[in-house]
Amino acid sequence: MPHIELSHFPVELTHAEKEALAKDLTRVVCDRLKTPSSVVSIALEPVTPEQWHDRVIAPRLLPAGSRLIKKPNYPIKE
Repeated sequence: MPHIELSHFPVELTHAEKEALAKDLTRVVCDRLKTPSSVVSIALEPVTPEQWHDRVIAPRLLPAGSRLIKKPNYPIKE
């Protein structure tokens, strides 16, 4: 712990870009949550725009409700 699952539209990232993203996310999480980097895990999940509602909005955003610390600028509807 902590574990980050980042859903995103498909984009080709090189190994170096993935490493840089992991480094940046890890740095912020460790700074804010006061935790060592050795316990952070991160997963990327590419999701097509057509699948976004069924794989992200319905199962994750809607149930999260007030736990969302940043909401998207698009409507979250069932």
